[in-house]
Amino acid sequence: MAGLCYQKLEKLNEAEKAYLEVIDLKPDESNAIKELCDIYSKKGDLVKSTHYMELNAELYKKNDYKKYRDTVCKLV
Repeated sequence: MAGLCYQKLEKLNEAEKAYLEVIDLKPDESNAIKELCDIYSKKGDLVKSTHYMELNAELYKKNDYKKYRDTVCKLV
């Protein structure tokens, strides 16, 4: 929540720190990862932006697979 507030105020360094703290506590928090991707893009750090974009894509694939597996298991 703090990260989003800082982003709205264009305080990108503070927002970055807040989102990194969230990821330290919950590494698979896709919203924080997505926001970090946006922040690094705005800051012009395309290497970090790409890293978090790829990480978010991996989490999406993993979570999408879990939903598919859980649905199939319920049907069997």
